[in-house]
Amino acid sequence: MIEENKELDIVFVDYSFLTRSLNIYFSGIDEDSENRDKIPAGTDYHEWLETIADYIKTLSRLIDNVFLKGGSPNKQPEEQMNILLKGLKRRLSARQNLVAFCGDEQEINEVLREYCNYIKIGAYKPELACKMNAYNLDGMPLNFKSSNQKLLKKGEDY
Repeated sequence: MIEENKELDIVFVDYSFLTRSLNIYFSGIDEDSENRDKIPAGTDYHEWLETIADYIKTLSRLIDNVFLKGGSPNKQPEEQMNILLKGLKRRLSARQNLVAFCGDEQEINEVLREYCNYIKIGAYKPELACKMNAYNLDGMPLNFKSSNQKLLKKGEDY
């Protein structure tokens, strides 16, 4: 059973020109960091909805991906995540990907499977560190830090 956070809290939202992505960071354990950093408690996701909508409206032509990161999206409350992702999908165009970064290698919840175009699985493992573990995310290279990490595509891998 996946250990879940009790509330869906967002710590911060930013935009990356490098990956052309809107990044949403959740509270919880960052399983992709070398030290499994604990991302501090954030603010209830409802308080971020307007900010996220503004980013999407203002930067729509610059956003290719929305990355769900930080405390694993897979360990967030499913009911609340469902509401957030349903709203995101409604605002995104068909060319914009929703990508969840999960440290879990199994038991990906149904909400992520339903809404995400891609799901990155595998926690960072120092013993499997590598320089190149690249995947193609619709034409954009996406590099992972250890060889156990994989990118799953909706319709092909789940």
